[in-house]
Amino acid sequence: MKKANNGKFNNANPRGTDTIAAYKKTVPSDVLGCFERSKAAHANLMENAPFFIGAVLAGNMVGLSAGMLNTLYAIWKHLRAY
Repeated sequence: MKKANNGKFNNANPRGTDTIAAYKKTVPSDVLGCFERSKAAHANLMENAPFFIGAVLAGNMVGLSAGMLNTLYAIWKHLRAY
């Protein structure tokens, strides 16, 4: 994003509406789209991480084997990809 915006990135207020509007004017649409998807993916991870961590801890507490936890993780990961 910084490279596409001539080396400029607003660290003081990166989520501000003025900053996003400035990016829409100066950054190519494909780079801006990638930037927005990255922000959405990060937010999604932060929203789902506590549930995932809780599920792993619960699985450990009830004594699931590492193989079973790995299998359940693979299923979860596969479902999240689509």
